[in-house]
Amino acid sequence: MSNVVAIYNDTTIAASEERDGLSLLRRVFGPAPSAGSLQHFLAHIWRCHGSLTILEAPFGLHQFIFSIPSDRKKVKAATPWILDRIMIHLQDWCMPSAEVVKSLLKVPLWLQFWEAPSRCLTSLIACCLGSALGSLLEAGMHIGSKIGGIFLRAWGRLDVSLPFPKSVQASHEDPSKGSFKSKVLYERLPIFCFCCGIIGHTSKRCHLAPEFISKALPYGKWILASEMGSKVDDRSLRCRFARTSWSRADGFPSRSTPLSLPPPEHQSKEEKTRSSLQRLSISPRLDPDPS
Repeated sequence: MSNVVAIYNDTTIAASEERDGLSLLRRVFGPAPSAGSLQHFLAHIWRCHGSLTILEAPFGLHQFIFSIPSDRKKVKAATPWILDRIMIHLQDWCMPSAEVVKSLLKVPLWLQFWEAPSRCLTSLIACCLGSALGSLLEAGMHIGSKIGGIFLRAWGRLDVSLPFPKSVQASHEDPSKGSFKSKVLYERLPIFCFCCGIIGHTSKRCHLAPEFISKALPYGKWILASEMGSKVDDRSLRCRFARTSWSRADGFPSRSTPLSLPPPEHQSKEEKTRSSLQRLSISPRLDPDPS
């Protein structure tokens, strides 16, 4: 008897389908630890209520199997995970293939756009800039908490196999109305190469490193966002411009702001704050429209 035939039905594969429904597919960008050492560590970091099992899959990927659907949902919602500067990107489980590996290169990241002119500080401009770099998921305006000023922020899927853009050139559909260049900063990046602008390795391990022995690197730490700020909408931003002392989006006082001496040292903290606000207050107005 040369060939043996076995018959199976849907009942015999039901357990496999249930397991796949509780699974995520993982790709690591950076030095990948072993699955065994990673399993207990991630279960602790993610605070899983159930068990977590990690199995090797083709194309260097891994299958994460959760015993509780809520654990899977929670972990997937926060992807990508940055652990010790290693990025772990997860998506719904499917049988690994070349196309699946390619799709895992599209990673959702938060981007910041700085130095846009004040008339272009709108949520729709944030959408335009974010869409220019990848598949847009969310966009809006933020006010910086550390250095002040207003910037645009977008969440989108970027192809991390390509060098990260350092800026975006935005042009009005009417050429007579000009254009502007916005600097791009990236939030929560993992290991990043300042030579080629790609994540997953450092400059010391980059194949382009010999080219930059005697000249400056094209990237630097300036590409890493240092603050998140707080989100505002177009209406509240307009009101903020109308009632505060700042007449420019970059956070500098207008030329009409009166100068005065600092408050006396004997004043309390509250009195100093009140005095400073009074000194900086000017008549409410909006920025003139450059157009």
